[in-house]
Amino acid sequence: REHATRWFADQRYAVLPGSQTNFIVVDVRRDVKAFRDACRREGVLVGRPFPGMPTRARISIGTLDEMRAATARFARALQQ
Repeated sequence: REHATRWFADQRYAVLPGSQTNFIVVDVRRDVKAFRDACRREGVLVGRPFPGMPTRARISIGTLDEMRAATARFARALQQ
């Protein structure tokens, strides 16, 4: 969680505070469905959109190695 939270913050994407669970919620500043589709093309699955949160993505947390690989793919997805 710390790696992903820090990565998104370093890229200037707001992570909702307070999560102590197996996921974080990130404001990707774009339609979350488009972000989810871009992530899918990069081989990373992002959960369904939530009502009232059109730009916020729920990112499940894996192992450190998985999150390192995922953040590289998020970077590419966020450029699409």
